[in-house]
Amino acid sequence: MTSPRSRTRSRLGFSALTLLLFVGSFAGAYTVRQRQNKTVVIAVDSTAVPETTAVADTTTPLVVDSSVVETTQALVETTAVPETTAPPAPTTAAPKLDLSLTTDGANFGSSSERRLWDDTTGCDSISLRSGASKDCDRLTISNVGIAWVFDGEGGASILSSDPASDEAGTWNARLDTASSPSRRPLVTDVTGDDQKELVFGFRTETGLSVDVIEVRNGLPSVALHLNLVGGRVTAGDGQIDVWQQTGDSFEHWTLTRSGGRWTKDGFERTSSAPAGNL
Repeated sequence: MTSPRSRTRSRLGFSALTLLLFVGSFAGAYTVRQRQNKTVVIAVDSTAVPETTAVADTTTPLVVDSSVVETTQALVETTAVPETTAPPAPTTAAPKLDLSLTTDGANFGSSSERRLWDDTTGCDSISLRSGASKDCDRLTISNVGIAWVFDGEGGASILSSDPASDEAGTWNARLDTASSPSRRPLVTDVTGDDQKELVFGFRTETGLSVDVIEVRNGLPSVALHLNLVGGRVTAGDGQIDVWQQTGDSFEHWTLTRSGGRWTKDGFERTSSAPAGNL
């Protein structure tokens, strides 16, 4: 017969066994639960969104007709606004210089001295000033004996012979100047009357001064006086060509005389001028 102590031990053992089984089943359930949870986590990580696959472009490409482009380009070029060309700057012609055709201001003035020609002393004998000449000449113009002389100390004189004088070789000074001509006078026809004239040139600080001497009524007289700025002159063949300098160019005139009146014609502007013969 079992004792109470034995029964008590048996109950305690059964209870302990029951407790162990309970704890063991709980632990197993917990382990399974953990594994299930872990599996869920792994399943979540493994379900990452796959890479998106590029969708094929089904859009029809735009095809441009090259002929349309060329036509449009040609139209643009044709209708392009032309470049505006600036008008040339207005040029103001240099004003024409004054060219007075008179005898006013002539270098030669009247004189009335008488001289006797001496063949021994020659030109010195008809010099009006110092009795010593630099140069002289005697010639016949319009059937009148004419002499010109350059004084040794400057100045010049024009004389005419006096055939009515009782004393041979008498010369009367008709014109005289204190200015010295730049060279011997030209003896040529500048009036177109088939008679010779004397053309004297006088160089000045600003140009050239010119006296034309003709023989009228048996006496030498001034027919024309010119003051030319930077002047050049060619004389002969019934005319006088003159050039005046203005800036970098020259004004050219042709002077002629008709009916006792001088005129200027053929004006032109030139870039250069001849040296002239005065």
